[in-house]
Amino acid sequence: MPDTVLLPLPWAPANPVRLLRTCDANGKSHNGFPWPLTVGALVEAPDWNDRAACGGGLHGLREGFGNFGLLSDSSDAVWMVVEAEASEIVDVDDKVKAPRVRVALVGDRLHAVRFSQDEFWTRLRAQAMPGAQYATGFSGHASATGFRGHASATGDSGHASATGFSGHASATGDSGHASATGVSGHASAAGQHAIACALGLESRVKADHATGAIVATWWDRARPRVRVGYVGEDGIEPGVWYEATKDGWERV
Repeated sequence: MPDTVLLPLPWAPANPVRLLRTCDANGKSHNGFPWPLTVGALVEAPDWNDRAACGGGLHGLREGFGNFGLLSDSSDAVWMVVEAEASEIVDVDDKVKAPRVRVALVGDRLHAVRFSQDEFWTRLRAQAMPGAQYATGFSGHASATGFRGHASATGDSGHASATGFSGHASATGDSGHASATGVSGHASAAGQHAIACALGLESRVKADHATGAIVATWWDRARPRVRVGYVGEDGIEPGVWYEATKDGWERV
């Protein structure tokens, strides 16, 4: 493979798009291409072509979304976020490629995923009106589908659902159900026999009663995995926010 080509300063994308990618601990990609592990480094693909096919460019997942199976699952993998010029990006199935990029972040998986997606969600949220729905009677149902939406059900057997990104769902009555399905969602269930369920990336759940249950997902790079917990078991305490991880529940 040819050596890394560093672009002359002060090149920077005028309309940057963040790409998420990985390499090994020495900065080598799966095909041996050497990546500089330095924020601000400018890199050019020596074999660039604009065909919508793998190869001939610098590859990554646009805004941190795509096939995570293409990224390394090694414990010592380096996670990177690089910025490409929007007009130069070529879509290749569930990833993209670009002729040149600027290294924006070098770190671990969690920080790289959050950093790559942050600007994308910020743009979307800026275009959306936050919504809120409330149900106060018994067996009431409340649903919020917009970004940063809030759904609250306060009666017994109530159901609250927030499907937008950063949505909040709260069920305070007995046997209530709170569900948040978007990224960074929050689900809280306060009553007896209540269930809090959060199925989006980086979501959190909380059950306030000793008979409550929590459900959340974690990602194994290939698919989402569902974890179920019960207050009073496996160290889960009432009134505490948790995130699901591959090793169990993590307090947040």
